[in-house]
Amino acid sequence: MNRPIALALSYLLHPAVFPLLGTLVVLQFSPYYIPPHIIILTLTIVFAGTYALPLAVSYLLYRLQVIESLQMENASDRRIPYLVGAFCYYMVASLLKKLQLPVEAYYFLLASALLIVLHLLLLRVMKPSAHMGGIAGFMALLFALSLKFQTNLLPLI
Repeated sequence: MNRPIALALSYLLHPAVFPLLGTLVVLQFSPYYIPPHIIILTLTIVFAGTYALPLAVSYLLYRLQVIESLQMENASDRRIPYLVGAFCYYMVASLLKKLQLPVEAYYFLLASALLIVLHLLLLRVMKPSAHMGGIAGFMALLFALSLKFQTNLLPLI
């Protein structure tokens, strides 16, 4: 595959995109009425907690030379950012639960935090693909929502 195309796909399908996308899907396809301003507020919270904050911490670690590269090609570069990411995902999930938003969003973000922890544990023996983990978690969410709400999400899948 052409390197520029591969890089574009890598950024487009970055694992940090899926919490926001998954939360949006939950809010849009759940049978509950959620006012538009609550949807925007929820997506802002998810973006800040699962994307902006972990990215800022990773950048800080890079500037402090704790990690060698923001691409985190070495397994050792991924350890602290993964811990921070898992903690942030867990905190956002807990916040969404306390705000009494659809429980599916809570479970999705909690499962995402657990997946990050699993990747962190696997770093000792291999370098698991965070991109595939994000895509697999998102696909699992779509299947679960399709079954639970009897909604055809095949076009998204």
